[in-house]
Amino acid sequence: MTNWRTIDTARKDGMPILVWHDHDSDSYVENKTTGSLTPYGCYAECNRYHKTSGPVVAVWLEGYSDDDSDGWGEPTYYPGWWFVDDTNFETPIAPTHWMPIEKPSEDVIKVYEHYITDADDIDVNYF
Repeated sequence: MTNWRTIDTARKDGMPILVWHDHDSDSYVENKTTGSLTPYGCYAECNRYHKTSGPVVAVWLEGYSDDDSDGWGEPTYYPGWWFVDDTNFETPIAPTHWMPIEKPSEDVIKVYEHYITDADDIDVNYF
């Protein structure tokens, strides 16, 4: 996989990156004795998941705790994980590799600039 980097080196700053997703690369169960799930397994059980292997634009969601999400007064911890970008963190993926999304050339930007309606909405640090 030319130019692809292992996922453990990926940026986790909330900016989208291109990842190689492989559903079968995750064991799904972290501990067979207790039946505890991997982070991917946890999110895939609770949400839809991306079934097809291949390139996906993804974003990292930091782990967080919910004070009483289960209604029993116990906090629930949600581990940090990768999700398909622009799905409101509802579609987890199992990335194995990644690469940055390159900034488009000035020629490409010029072609599409008429679609930009408000320059304040552009994140200049996106690329």
